[in-house]
This record gives sequence, C-alpha cells and structure tokens, in this order.
Amino acid sequence: MLLPLGFLLPLLFDRFERPGAVVVAGLSVSLGIELVQVLTSSVLGFTYKVFDVDDLILNTIGVVVGWVLWRIVVLALGPTVLNSFRLSRTYRRRGHRTADSATFES
Repeated sequence: MLLPLGFLLPLLFDRFERPGAVVVAGLSVSLGIELVQVLTSSVLGFTYKVFDVDDLILNTIGVVVGWVLWRIVVLALGPTVLNSFRLSRTYRRRGHRTADSATFES
C-alpha cells in the first residue's frame, strides 16, 4: 500500500535518500493509519478495523521496495535527470518557486 511513498519521498526530498529515513517515515505513516482505525472503532462503538501488526510490517516492506525501485531508477537514469523533479530548499521554506524555475513566476 505504501510502495509509492518509498519511491516519491526520495524523488522529491533529498533527506529521504537514505533508506533509514524512508523506513522511519513509512513506519510512522503505517502506524498512523492503524491508530486511526483503532480510534474509528472506538468512536463507532463496534469493531470497524482491528490493529494488525502484519499491516505495519507489510506496509514498511512496501516502502522499502519503493525505495529500492527509486534507487534502481537513479542508477539507470543518473542523478542529474532526477534532480529536475526535486523540490528546491527555497521552495519548501518560502512556499513558492524560485528563480531556477522562472516559468512559474512569469
């Protein structure tokens, strides 16, 4: 379920190039999904979904597989091609595009 997350995080953000960072992010998202299911069950008053450790493990494995696929694409295409997809640091800080993407500021 979270395989695209493992591919897109390192594609868009350079801090997720390390596999450990992607695993922590994927585990956090998966845990969040499981906790929302538990809270939904408690609010509804009946068992809607059950907290399942297997989901945590399989979703985290999916994130790792996504990261491995991203790494294969980087090795095949080269890092310079993929840098065009990456959001710049200034874009993330200020919330808008910078001079390196002048087509968006005209």
